[in-house]
Amino acid sequence: MDLCASPAFEAMRNTSPPRTGRRPLKSEKKKTAGELYDLEADPKEVHNLAGTLEYDSVVKQLREEVEKWQMETKDLVAAERWYFSAAIQGV
Repeated sequence: MDLCASPAFEAMRNTSPPRTGRRPLKSEKKKTAGELYDLEADPKEVHNLAGTLEYDSVVKQLREEVEKWQMETKDLVAAERWYFSAAIQGV
């Protein structure tokens, strides 16, 4: 399924200016692989804590939980990630 062709993505892209919730759509395209926010102290999600040494263990734990859930639910995103990783490594 092409998410960029989905009705929801089209609706976000066609708003003026394009937005996803409170953020401009262009910020979604430039997201890093990891994000972690303190929603009480930073409700607008301005300061990404994922890149700080203090929160490395939290980010690692959350990634592991998501990957476990993806495998348990046979999430296609996890399968696609594994497929391309295996192809690159020649597995």
